[in-house]
Amino acid sequence: MTTSSPLPPHTQDKKGIADYHTDDWQIFKHELHVPQQGDGVSCGLFACMCADFLSDDLPLHYSQDDMVFFREKICADILRGYLTYPLPVPVEG
Repeated sequence: MTTSSPLPPHTQDKKGIADYHTDDWQIFKHELHVPQQGDGVSCGLFACMCADFLSDDLPLHYSQDDMVFFREKICADILRGYLTYPLPVPVEG
């Protein structure tokens, strides 16, 4: 079965595609406690940190109190032009 989802018109215009296929998407159920924001302005940062932690197989151990640090770290990384931790380099062979 092929799964196809229509994209909103503004995305169709920008990307030049009408739909996308989700057949190769991997879906998993994550039953961990996911930290919640405690203010009305940190939702994007919480989403970024959740994705960052999950992509590195790290436990989701952070809270609203850590957001100032993460904002400063992201800003410093952008200004420096690189991440403060090394990304794995694929070995070709």
